[in-house]
Amino acid sequence: MSSKLFLLFENIALFSVIFFQLKPTTADSNNIIIRCIDEEREALLTFKRSLVDEHGVLSSWGREDDKRDCCKWRGVRCSNTTGQVKVLNLRTSDYEFARRKFLKGTISRALLKLHDLRHLDLSNNDFGGSPVPEFIGSLSKLRYLSLSCGGPLELPRKFRNHSRLE
Repeated sequence: MSSKLFLLFENIALFSVIFFQLKPTTADSNNIIIRCIDEEREALLTFKRSLVDEHGVLSSWGREDDKRDCCKWRGVRCSNTTGQVKVLNLRTSDYEFARRKFLKGTISRALLKLHDLRHLDLSNNDFGGSPVPEFIGSLSKLRYLSLSCGGPLELPRKFRNHSRLE
């Protein structure tokens, strides 16, 4: 009798493990939570501190519990598999730009910590007419760059040979 009881419990345990632990996962964004990498979240927050955001454009960015996943922040897109930041798109729309609702400040070197960044669009913002920072040429995986703000921009020498940019 005890061996039958043992087999019954063993089967129940096995069924429980299979049913509860090995259920298939889907790619549905409601079921899979990808959190951004801590170092990249801190880099983005450092970048945010270098900006003046008078209109709350970056209000979704923060350290609070409901804002910890930087992959859900406005303008940030991450890899579904690694969680690394791939896109930073803080382009101000023409409508917002006409109403002077744009970011101001400087472009922080903290962006160098976004090792897999491929798309950077900071166009229609006000960086005070400063030249494109040299360090952006060190973003080796960058394929798209837009920093336009209505006036001519002088690209650093490092960019002139950056063949991977579109």
